[in-house]
Amino acid sequence: MSIKSFGPLFLALGLMVGGPLPAGAQETPAPTPQAERHVVQLGETLWGLARLYLGDPLLWPEIYRLNTAVVEDPHWIFPGEELTLVPRDQTAVGVEQATPVVVEPAAPRPIETPPAGEPVEVPVELPEQAPVLAPAPPPTGRTVFARRERGGSNLPSLQMELEDRYRAVRWGDFYSAGFLTEGEKLPWAEVKGNADPGSIRGVAGASAIVYQVITVQAPLGATYQVGDSLVTVRLRRDVGRGWGDIVEPTALARVVHVSGRDVMAEITVQFGQVRAGQYALPAEPFRDPGTARAQPVTDGIQGNVIALRDPHPVPMQYDILFIDLGRNGGIAPGDVFEILPKEEDVAIADAPNQAMAELRIVHVRDRSATGVVTSIFTPGIRTVGPDGQGVPVRLVRKMPA
Repeated sequence: MSIKSFGPLFLALGLMVGGPLPAGAQETPAPTPQAERHVVQLGETLWGLARLYLGDPLLWPEIYRLNTAVVEDPHWIFPGEELTLVPRDQTAVGVEQATPVVVEPAAPRPIETPPAGEPVEVPVELPEQAPVLAPAPPPTGRTVFARRERGGSNLPSLQMELEDRYRAVRWGDFYSAGFLTEGEKLPWAEVKGNADPGSIRGVAGASAIVYQVITVQAPLGATYQVGDSLVTVRLRRDVGRGWGDIVEPTALARVVHVSGRDVMAEITVQFGQVRAGQYALPAEPFRDPGTARAQPVTDGIQGNVIALRDPHPVPMQYDILFIDLGRNGGIAPGDVFEILPKEEDVAIADAPNQAMAELRIVHVRDRSATGVVTSIFTPGIRTVGPDGQGVPVRLVRKMPA
């Protein structure tokens, strides 16, 4: 027997059990209430949870906004984390199934026949004017998709003048530029690797990224405490002539656990790739010079370029280089130097002893300083000649004491 033949029987049973249905009425299934919390499973993302619970994966910031106390980085959620899907001030409201209303058809009205010989006027029905809907009330709470209000907002506007944005030296340049060891034996700690077992990057020796935890082995005799700041570095080439190795910072990290020489630190700022086998040092305190500006000087102290941090045939703007003047020569972060041509390079300069480029000092040690090339006046300049000797530099602007 075909399935279709059971149709009348099922209909009859439905009429006996549930009672007759009014004409034109349909049963409406009860809505499924939205879950209030969700425990993250392996492989899930905020994108997928927004698709599952909100019907649109692009609404994932709504879930992140409700769980900022649990989720530090929206790109990473971990199994076992319990996420809130409904705002705390929102209560579930039961929805009662509406009773269908049966509308009886109106009885036909008798048509009156006009007397013979009189014109027949056909009534014209004009379409009803659509009712004007009141504007929707504004949402009670701001979301990540809230538009910026225009016009009559009483909120104070944040204005930043050029003077407020100026800094002679910024902490990012101070910590990321690097320095020369000057032949000094520094208290190196060794970076052992990534300590995050819940990440695909948490394999021994794999690289670590910002907000992940790395393991560090402190040197003998060193004492680290929770909250200390470390700078992870990689040692580049030895520039020779007693200047030692080039130290290139890769990240800043904050100590979160100490057990003897075994230290765990969370990466807070990243400048490059952090890998096992690199080194770490206690971060040098940064003294912000504020908005003080370097003042012009005449007959400033002269020195020479030692080397470029990243070797290029031709230096470019924002390259890092080291000069042979340091703290012992009165050099301070924020000082400005001109790069002068060597005797054999005077021919390519516009005039003898005319500056070819300008650099600003961002880090100072006892005998050397680190500078950032801020301006290039003569394209194609060289900072270190074939003989290994650097071009001259001259102090032209000095930070106030």
